[in-house]
Order: sequence, then C-alpha cells, then structure tokens
Amino acid sequence: MVFRGRPSKACQRCRARRLKCDYRPDSCTPCLRAAVVCHGYRDPQAIRIVDQTEDARCKALLKWKPARLTEASLSVSIDVQARMVFFAHYVSVGSRGWDFLIRWERGTEMVPRWLDASIDAVSLALLAHHHVSAPLLTLARQRYALALRVMKQALSFPPTARDSLIAASLLLDLFEKITHTDASVIQFWPSHVNGTLALIQKIGVEHFQDHYSLRIMSRFLTNYIISCVASAHVVSNDVLILRDHLERHLNLKDDPKWKISGLTMQYASFLSAVQTGRWSLQDGMTRAQDLDQALLAISRDMPPEWQPDRRILRYPLPHVYGQEMDFYRDRHATQAWNVLRQVRIQLNEYLLDSYETLNAIHGGNQLAASEVALRNIAALSLEVYASVPQYASYACRPRCSQGQADGTDLSVVPQKGCNKVHTPSELLDCYTLLFPMYIAARSKAATVDQRQWASSMFRYISDHFGIRNALLLAQLLDQNSDISPWCIYAMLGGYGFAA
Repeated sequence: MVFRGRPSKACQRCRARRLKCDYRPDSCTPCLRAAVVCHGYRDPQAIRIVDQTEDARCKALLKWKPARLTEASLSVSIDVQARMVFFAHYVSVGSRGWDFLIRWERGTEMVPRWLDASIDAVSLALLAHHHVSAPLLTLARQRYALALRVMKQALSFPPTARDSLIAASLLLDLFEKITHTDASVIQFWPSHVNGTLALIQKIGVEHFQDHYSLRIMSRFLTNYIISCVASAHVVSNDVLILRDHLERHLNLKDDPKWKISGLTMQYASFLSAVQTGRWSLQDGMTRAQDLDQALLAISRDMPPEWQPDRRILRYPLPHVYGQEMDFYRDRHATQAWNVLRQVRIQLNEYLLDSYETLNAIHGGNQLAASEVALRNIAALSLEVYASVPQYASYACRPRCSQGQADGTDLSVVPQKGCNKVHTPSELLDCYTLLFPMYIAARSKAATVDQRQWASSMFRYISDHFGIRNALLLAQLLDQNSDISPWCIYAMLGGYGFAA
C-alpha cells in the first residue's frame, strides 16, 4: 500500500472543488454562499485504504530508464585464433596425424622458439587458406621467414632439442604444401623433407626411441614417401634404414597400412625409372604387373576388421553411385584402401598405354591384356565411388558417427545449403576422398555417367562442406583436362590438408 497522507476533514463539496472549508458547526461558509446543503465533515481519524499497486508500478516504469550496458568481451589475437584452428584440424580433433605436438600444446614442456615460430607460421597459413585472406597469408610468410632464421640458429643447439627440431622442420614443410599449390612446384616437393632427413642423419636414428620421437619419425616417413611419389624420386636408402627402425620399435610388420606404404615406396621408384627412361618398355610393364599383383595380394589379405561392409540400396540416392555403398571402420581404413586403389588404377593405365605402344611398334594384338587392365580399372573405380557416401552424405553416416560429430565442441560454420555444423574431422573425411575420386573419374574406364556423378559430388562437397578445391576438380573434370594426376595432387595441397 502507498501512504497518501492524512485524510482531510472538509465537507464533500469543498473537497471536490478544492475550496477552503472553515468547519462551522451548522454549515461551512462556502456552502452558505452557494446556498447548498452542507453534508458535514469527515472524521479526521478515519483510515482510508486504497490499492495503489498498479498506479505505483506505472509511475515507476515511467521514471525508469534502461541502463546502457557496454559489451564485455575479451579480444582474441589472430595468432591465438590461428593456433586453435591448427590444433583442431591436425592435433586434437581432425586428422591427429600431428598428435606428437600435444605435449607442447598442453604445456607439459616448454615450447622452443624454433618450434613456436613454425607453429605460428603454419597456423596462419591454414587460417589464410580457410578465409582466402591475402593479408593473413602475408603475415604467415613473415612468420615463416622468422621461423627459418630461428631454425638456422637452433641447429647449433645440443641433441636434447632433437624432437622439437625435427617437428619444426616438418611444420615448415607443411607450410610449403599449404601455401604453394601450383602444379609447377611439384618437382621441388622433396626439398624440405630432404632437409629433415639430413637433420635426422646428423642426430642419428638410434636416438629416436620414445613414443613421441617415433610418432615424429612416422610423420616424416609418410611425408617423405608421398613427396617421392608425387615428384617421381627414388626413396633414399637412409629412409629404408629409418623404416626398419620404426618397424622394430612399433611392431608394424603385419599392419596393413605399413605394407601399403612399403609398396608405395616401390611405386615411387617405378615412377622415377619410367620418367628417366631407365627401363625398357618390357621391363616397365613387368614391374608394373608385379607391383599390381603385390597390391592385389595385400587387398586379399586384409584383416576382417579392415574389410568394407557392402550395402545395396533398394532405391537410388543422388550421393550413391549405382546404389552400392561401402562402410568402413574409420577414415584411416578408407584412406588406406583408396591409396591402394588409386595406385593400381595408375599402374593399369600405364599398362594400357604400353599395350597401345606395342601394337603401334610391333603390330601385335594385345587386346586381351588391354581388356583385363580396363576391367581392373573399372572395378577399382566402382570401389572408390562406393567409399564416398559414408563421409560425403550425412544421411548415410552411421548413427554413432553422427552423435560424435554433433557432440564435438570445435566445429565449422555451416556452408551454403547446409543446415548442419561440420567438425574438422568430418571435413577431413571428405577431403581425403577428393584425389581418389578424381583419379577414378578421369581414368580410361570412366563412363560419361560416372564423370557426371563425380562432378556433381565435387560441387556438392564444395557447397555443403565449404571445400573450395572440390569445385576446382569439378571444373577440371568438366573440361577433360589432361594434367598429370600428381600435379593435381599438388594443387590440392597434398598432405597439407589430407594429413
């Protein structure tokens, strides 16, 4: 209740007209002058109670002015943002191929200056690629130059810094792959990994014994083999020694991916010999057939948990070619299978070209052998297409995969035509499909229908997942461009994005 003051004892007429009542016993003077009946005076002790709640509320609201709140937020530097993106994509959530950096991320060890500068450079380069930002790329190149200077000084440090030096060297190589995606740079790909190899030789392979050191060596070996294949260079004997060291300490002899990487090294030597003309045509064909059979043997000996689960759909889906799709246990198994397939496709294409050359030179009939190679390419291409829906089509993802993705904090904003937030891991799933799809769609066994489907999938991945390089592949496929597959691999950023 609101106190409105003591009630007046004046008569009713004086109160209504706000006249001065003189309280005379019979009638007040204002009433006498007006010649009206005075109805008497009120008891001043009477208590008048009025519910003023609503009136008081309205008056208070009229007087209230909203307070102007200033935005309270902490600005995060671009370097910190870039590092968050890098660690999300490469260390903790996405590929985890660089998980050996986790000990420096968590602060369990002090980050050396050369490693810190290298992480800054590659993080900014990755952010510049995501946002297509020239200023960010310029800043990344400045940090790269700083990292090179610091690395040069660090080479005089004692062997206790060996892990961080090798990791920094690999990061600088990663920077090159992210920022230099021109097809012309493919011949210079091994430059950084050769420098890393020289550093490993200087330190000594025997000094790399603990878990993190061996993980760093595994990362180096993967990058080195891919660089040799892409640039058609022979694998160094020193790398073979390093590979034996890793096989013993990590017990990798029976690992399917390890077996495939061993044959991939042979494929690098094969490409080098073919490019330099070191072998005759017959020798090259024999080596290609032997390597193809070795890869086929690995595919037949894959353990059950690595085998894909084939599904036949009862009705067509736009993201499933031929209503057949395969489910794999994870991206790593899918990637291993597709590496095997794309190498076999290229080997069989080499055999097809060789058969045509033999027919032209000797006039022999190699039709039966050509048909076998063509059937191999067609079958391998269909297997590549069947691996796409599990990752590129959200509707086809296993329920557990969807739940894990939805519950992940680090994510990427939805892209055009997409109502779902994608995690770094899901983006990497799709990125690893691009090169095998392109190899299959541009092969000699690809039909017009397959090319159109692959082109539409590239455009869908570009729009839905925001992977710009997928659109580049769609355009190259539509133009029927005759570009070396490994030049295309360099244009995609190589292992810079599909680590």
